[in-house]
Amino acid sequence: MVGSTPVSPAKLTAIHHVRIRQLQSEIQEKLYSPVQHSGSNDMATHTPPHDWFVSVRERLTAWRQQAPTPLGFCSTSWFDLNYHITLTLLNRPSPRNPKPGKESLRTTRQAASAAMRTYKEMLKTGRVNWSESPAALVGHSGAEAQITTDWLAMYQLFILGIAYLNSLWQAAEQGWTIVTSYVEALLDVQVCTSVMSTLSGESLIGQAAPPLISPSHHSGPHESLFRL
Repeated sequence: MVGSTPVSPAKLTAIHHVRIRQLQSEIQEKLYSPVQHSGSNDMATHTPPHDWFVSVRERLTAWRQQAPTPLGFCSTSWFDLNYHITLTLLNRPSPRNPKPGKESLRTTRQAASAAMRTYKEMLKTGRVNWSESPAALVGHSGAEAQITTDWLAMYQLFILGIAYLNSLWQAAEQGWTIVTSYVEALLDVQVCTSVMSTLSGESLIGQAAPPLISPSHHSGPHESLFRL
């Protein structure tokens, strides 16, 4: 509310959209951007302090809890999707934090899984094409706009899938268990590959996912997940 004048729902939604982009921009700057005016070229020596990670996590949680009434492309699923994508971005291995701890890897796996499953639900309801910024639709219409936004969803799904598998690999390297079972991990990977295949025009609904995983009787519970 500005003075005695209530802010319109459309403006509230737009402001909330800007806030998550600001958070994502801060994460990109702190974890993924080259260090400016530093005597060291090793980005891993410039990991932000623990308090910064806690602060971003708290602000992200507050952003999700304070979400306005869904409007337009900013649906409940869109809020959930951006929350989980941003949580993945914060916790996954990055140039300035290449070796995150066990809980960060666990959070990465859980957030990536939740984001991939949110995409699956959005696909079922026909809302994947609204899952990204409407700016992508400027100058496009019909099938051309759908291709534009499908590509963005494909990119996000690919990054989420890689982050998911990498978290399992890094955890296994440290002897940590961050997934309850091989079956749980397999189902998450199948969600990712099936949604990507559907978006690419090769629908796998009701069929088995492509054989991206090669189990081995001689492998441990995690090792078979890494053979891509």
